[in-house]
Amino acid sequence: MAPILRVHVPFLKISPSKVARREHDVSTYEAVHVRKTGTQPRVMSVSTSVDYHGVSALVRFTRPHTVLGTVTSVCSMTLLAASHVRIFDVFGILGQALLPAVFMNIAIVGLNQVGEFSSNTGLLLVSASTAVAFTWGALSESTALISTLLVSLVLGILYSVDLKMLRWKRFPLLAAGCILLVRALTVHVGFFLHARFESCCMS
Repeated sequence: MAPILRVHVPFLKISPSKVARREHDVSTYEAVHVRKTGTQPRVMSVSTSVDYHGVSALVRFTRPHTVLGTVTSVCSMTLLAASHVRIFDVFGILGQALLPAVFMNIAIVGLNQVGEFSSNTGLLLVSASTAVAFTWGALSESTALISTLLVSLVLGILYSVDLKMLRWKRFPLLAAGCILLVRALTVHVGFFLHARFESCCMS
C-alpha cells in the first residue's frame, strides 16, 4: 500500500513564495518516492487558500486591544478600591470581576464583528460570551458587578445592532457618547463599586 503524504497548512496568511516552496517540496517527494518504490504516493490536497474563518479571524473578532483595555481598567479599579484588604482577598475580588468583564467585552465587540464569521457563528459566539459573563457575575452575587455588565451590554447593543433607532455608531456624537459612557464611566465606576463593596465585607 502506497504511503499517504499529508500536507497541512495552518490558518495563517501564506505568501505566494511559501506556497510555491511547499508545492516544490511535494513534487520532489513524489519524484524520489517513485524512483525508490516504483509507486506513486497518494497525496492529500494541499490547502493554499487564506482561511479568514480560522484562528486569526477569531482573534480579530475579540478585538484584543479592547480586551487589554478592559483588563487594565478592572485591575486598576480593583487595586484602588480594595487596597486596604489582604492581597489574597484582592485577588479573590479581582477573580470575581475579571472573567465576566473580559467575556462581556468580547460579546460587545462581537456584535460589531459578526461579519468575520457566518451570521450564525458570530451570534453563537456573542451569545456564549454573554451567557458566561452573566453566569459568572451572578455567582458573585454582586449587584454592582451585574449592573455594570448589564449597562455595558445595553450600550453595546445601542452602538452596534442594526435596527431602527439603534446602531449609534453611524452618528459621530452618539458613537462618541456611547464609548465614553462605557469606557470612562460604566467600567471604572462599576468595577470600583464592586471591589469596594466586596472589600468592605471582608474587613
